[in-house]
Amino acid sequence: MKRFYLFFLFSALLMTMSGCQPEPYLDVNPKSLSFTQEGGLQSVSLTANSPWSATVSGSGFSVSPTSGEGDASVTITAQPASSAEEATGSVIFTSEGLKVTVTLKQESKSSIVVGTAAKVPAEGGIFTVDIQYNTDYDIEIESSAQNWIKFNGTRAMQSGKLEFIVAANDKPENRTGKVTVKDKAGKVQPQTLIFEQEAFVPVSSVTLDMETAEIEMGGTLTLKATITPENATEKTVSWSSDKTSVASVSEAGVVTAVALGTAVITAKVEDKSASCTVTVVPTAAERERAALMAFYNANKDHWTK
Repeated sequence: MKRFYLFFLFSALLMTMSGCQPEPYLDVNPKSLSFTQEGGLQSVSLTANSPWSATVSGSGFSVSPTSGEGDASVTITAQPASSAEEATGSVIFTSEGLKVTVTLKQESKSSIVVGTAAKVPAEGGIFTVDIQYNTDYDIEIESSAQNWIKFNGTRAMQSGKLEFIVAANDKPENRTGKVTVKDKAGKVQPQTLIFEQEAFVPVSSVTLDMETAEIEMGGTLTLKATITPENATEKTVSWSSDKTSVASVSEAGVVTAVALGTAVITAKVEDKSASCTVTVVPTAAERERAALMAFYNANKDHWTK
C-alpha cells in the first residue's frame, strides 16, 4: 500500500510539472535605431525563454550574433553611407512562432556635385552652373576675383543652378577666377569652379560699304558696317541720321528715303565711326515727267497742237 501511494504521488507530480510549462516569450528593445552617415555599432537587448534567430534586410546593415538561446545583447552594425538617399532596413527576431522587428534608418551620405563653368566672354553677363546637393553649402570666391564675380544665389532647391554675375573685362588680357563650393559640415570634398574670361579687344576701325549713295523717294538702301578687328569684343553698331526728315535709318542699317534732300548716315561702335552721305532723289517717273514739262515749257509758244 505504501508503494502504491508513492507511485501515485510521483505520477501526480509529473503531471503537475508538465501542465505548468511556461509560454514562449520574446522581446527586443529598443525597436528602432537611427545611424549617422558615418555608420557604427548599436546594441539592442533581447529577452527570450527559447532559442531565437535574427535576419537582416537593407543594404549596409548586419547583426551579430544571428542566433542564440535566452537573453542576449545583440549588436547591429551600419556601414558608412554610400548613397545620397536615406537608407532603411530592419532586423527580424523570431522564436517559437513569435516575431519582433527592429526598424533601421541611416542618414544619407552628404553630397555636392557641381557642373563646369563655361568660358566667359569679355562682356560678362549672368551665368549658371548646375548643382546637386543634400547638405548645406557655402560659396567662396577667391579674393582676386571678388571684384568681378558675384554669387547671385541658387535658382532651385536640392537640384538646381548656381547663378553668378560676371562683370565685363575691360583689361587687354584674359583672366581666371576660382569659386569653391563647400559643405558647411565639412563631410564632402570641396568642389571647385574655374571661370575663364576672355580679354577685352577694342575696335580699331569701322567702315561702310558705301561713302555716298542715292535713293529714290520712298525707296530703301541697306548699309553694311565692317568692324576691325574681327574678334573685337563690342560688335553692336549704333546707327544715326543727321536729318531724319530726309532719310531715317534702322538698327539694322536700313536707310529709308523720306523727302528730297541729303542726309548723313553714321555707324558707330565704341568711339569709332564711319559715315555715308545719302541723297534722296525723285523717282524715274517723276524725273521723266519733269523733263517733259521742261521741254514743253521751253517750246510751248511754238506748239500748234
